[in-house]
Amino acid sequence: QKHPWLVTVRMGANSHGALMAAKIKIIADGGAYCSYGPTVLAAATMRIFMVYNIKNLKISGYRVYTNTPISGAIRGFGGVQSGFSIESHMDMLADGIGMDPIEFRLKNITGPNMVTTNKMIISSNGLRECIEKVTEACDWKNKYRKQSHICRGIGIGIAADVMGSKMYKSHESAGSIIKIEEDGSVYLFTGAADTGQGSNTVLSQIAAHELGVDFNRIKCTSADTEITPFDTGSFASRVTFISGNATLLAAKDAKKQILEIVANELKLDAEILDIQAEEVINKDSGSVVMTFSKALELCYSFNYGKQIIGTGSFNPRTTPIDFRTGEGNVSGSYGFEAQVAEVEVNKETGEITVLKLWDAHDIGKAINPQSVEGQIEGSLIMGLGYTFFEDLKMRNGKVMNANFANYKVPRSINIPPMESIFVETKDPQGPYGAKGMGEAALLPTSAAIANAVFDAVGIRLKELPFTPDKIIKALKEQELNDI
Repeated sequence: QKHPWLVTVRMGANSHGALMAAKIKIIADGGAYCSYGPTVLAAATMRIFMVYNIKNLKISGYRVYTNTPISGAIRGFGGVQSGFSIESHMDMLADGIGMDPIEFRLKNITGPNMVTTNKMIISSNGLRECIEKVTEACDWKNKYRKQSHICRGIGIGIAADVMGSKMYKSHESAGSIIKIEEDGSVYLFTGAADTGQGSNTVLSQIAAHELGVDFNRIKCTSADTEITPFDTGSFASRVTFISGNATLLAAKDAKKQILEIVANELKLDAEILDIQAEEVINKDSGSVVMTFSKALELCYSFNYGKQIIGTGSFNPRTTPIDFRTGEGNVSGSYGFEAQVAEVEVNKETGEITVLKLWDAHDIGKAINPQSVEGQIEGSLIMGLGYTFFEDLKMRNGKVMNANFANYKVPRSINIPPMESIFVETKDPQGPYGAKGMGEAALLPTSAAIANAVFDAVGIRLKELPFTPDKIIKALKEQELNDI
């Protein structure tokens, strides 16, 4: 399970809406064993620096032991909990100083080519464009503070995430091997595990594009410890960014070997040659030198007898985090996104209906747009799960709802229309500019919905999940306060 936790947030802004200081205290219930507790806390807090430019910030995190099942590493890795608390608080602060929440965020977000307060190096950052595009798509100006008479509201949440995470003094590397046979078969060996996210497809696309060959030539073998090179693992949204770079380097190496043989045979400079659309071309003249198949025949001919095996290894330029100061550039790149929810609240039953979700995501470069959209939509659905349904019930240290009859998850009837918007910033370190994005869309969902509920009926929800009884209770308290 995710770490249940209690968050206390205090923030201050000046009269112009600039964030001046923040003080945050987190108490996380990690269960009976430590597991990933300290790193989950660190990951949760550092995400605040990724999103907002706050110079004066004090964060205290406590991972406590309880006689309950272990809390561990789950998609979002602390960002879900911190996203809900910080993004809800940002709306509360904006309301307190009389600013539109969009304007308030735009005034305080981080940007490209900057070093954050805790020494994270952000090269590409499309957060501003994400906010602008998502608010335009949802028609924010004509909906915010204009639908409460029909109990409808709209709310925003923003987030950032890592592409790999060097929490400790260890490497974050990945390796790839590409072997090209005489018959034109291209074998890709990667240590990255495809757990359903589609990494085998994306890595094969990277290999095919760099080699200049048809995608169908690529035969991918992944996560077989007997024959594939080392890879740190499929976590922290790292595979496209880190394993993708390793694959890109392996493809470059293999292509270089082929072109050097072709250049030697034809008495040309290898630097002017390339492989595109299954043909070796002269980049200066644009003329076709020979087909890819002919080039391989040459490599394996009597005169050369060259086995084409390209290797690649990538370890991003990072520094481990200092758990006392929070300083450290833990990732080679950072992804950003903005999300808007439009909801309708039934005051009689306490039911919240999500009418639509919009998500604008800084993905660097979409290598496989369909896969990117699937990751975003999957994250949004998972976000709906922890916002409305998922709640592990404990009694005397035992789980009371350990089956899907009692532990509720979203079903198809609970899924609203969703719109994914791509923002391509082409990260200088990513393969073809790509970033990982398997988790970030999960982080702001509950806050966007909570902020939309406040816009609709004026109640501030501070505890997940949002169940009808909590809505009714909050509405009754609101009525009493209005008397």
